[in-house]
Amino acid sequence: MPYGVVNDFTQDTTPGAGDLLAPPAGFSGNEDEYFAVMRERFFGNPGTRTRLLDVAKAYARPTHRSPQIKIDGPYREAAEETLRRLVVWSSDSGRM
Repeated sequence: MPYGVVNDFTQDTTPGAGDLLAPPAGFSGNEDEYFAVMRERFFGNPGTRTRLLDVAKAYARPTHRSPQIKIDGPYREAAEETLRRLVVWSSDSGRM
């Protein structure tokens, strides 16, 4: 996942879109396969893990400094569930 100037407050889940919550180009899997891609990203790269946790935190608790995350695309519901799971995981492990 490339880094640079990013806007994580708007996420497009269209495969190949390049956003944090977008699966790779050509992906046509179901929700479970989407979760597997997100799990691989989360555990495979510490920088991506940090970004995912930051987005999950902002998704769970929007403030005036971090507005509600806007998620669009064919995997919107799976992406939202991914963020909810990350919030629970990080709360249970004392990371948030």
